[in-house]
Amino acid sequence: MKKIILASGLLALAATGNAFALNIDSFTDFQTTGGNGATTVYQDLDFSLTPAGSDFDERDFTVSVGLNPSSQNTALTSSVGAISFSKGPNSYASWDVLWTLLSGNELDFTENGTQNQIKYQVKENNAPFADIIFDILDSDGTHANYSVDNVPFILSGSPQDYMFNFSSFVIDMAGATAGLDFTKITELSLHVDGTDAGNGADLQFAFIKTDYIPPPQSAPEPVSLGMIGLGLAGMATLRRRKKS
Repeated sequence: MKKIILASGLLALAATGNAFALNIDSFTDFQTTGGNGATTVYQDLDFSLTPAGSDFDERDFTVSVGLNPSSQNTALTSSVGAISFSKGPNSYASWDVLWTLLSGNELDFTENGTQNQIKYQVKENNAPFADIIFDILDSDGTHANYSVDNVPFILSGSPQDYMFNFSSFVIDMAGATAGLDFTKITELSLHVDGTDAGNGADLQFAFIKTDYIPPPQSAPEPVSLGMIGLGLAGMATLRRRKKS
């Protein structure tokens, strides 16, 4: 009985998606890069940085700017529980965040089978034209990506959670082996593309982590329900006979 109760408790914890979540990043530490200048790439490749509140070992920023961005500040900043992708009007910009592990290290995104999706929270977005791409790599060298076109408009103070299943990643067949192994992940990146040059942008993420969603439960077939009904009726008949 104790074993059954323990197993049920573990399943209940897994179903919440919180007990075993792998924290990709909660953006609690300060890191920034960016500036002004036509067709300039700004990088923050500080390999000594270990992001606070992340299961990855390193985090790097890259900002690419183009189309008359003079006097238009473009930045990528992590601070106080959010990461912000920002640019001024009349400029193109793209931002990249790269999470990596020290050589030889791997992360099990499934957390021993208790996780099956990635969950992220958009804290604010006044630039619904922005496109995002998650790119993932395992230790066998297999790449896969998941893209979202036109992130919805999100008002400040009304954050929205978004989730997608591991199976939503599309494998890059050019570099694929037997398939992407989510138990041996070595790298994850997030690419944000500010494609609308005419407008400014301020897109903020609060966190990125793994999560769990239970598979859909199929309803019992009519035949199965009928069998259950017959079984219950039979048990009732036996009880009446025993009493008599």
